[in-house]
Amino acid sequence: MQFVSWDQLFLDPIILPGRKQPLRTLRDAAQYITKPPEAEHDADEWQAAMEALLQSQNLTGHRCWRGSVL
Repeated sequence: MQFVSWDQLFLDPIILPGRKQPLRTLRDAAQYITKPPEAEHDADEWQAAMEALLQSQNLTGHRCWRGSVL
């Protein structure tokens, strides 16, 4: 299995409203998604994003964040 680096650049950066810098790497996305606004934490969209992040761990072989996610 070939691992993907947490620092590999996305082909298309993810631009988010209210955020100056786009998400350019899987590490950026992981750091952003693990700190959702309290009011949105239980939203289906956030939960789906968290699940995708956890699945990406299988591609990288390790976690890029500290502590528990869910």
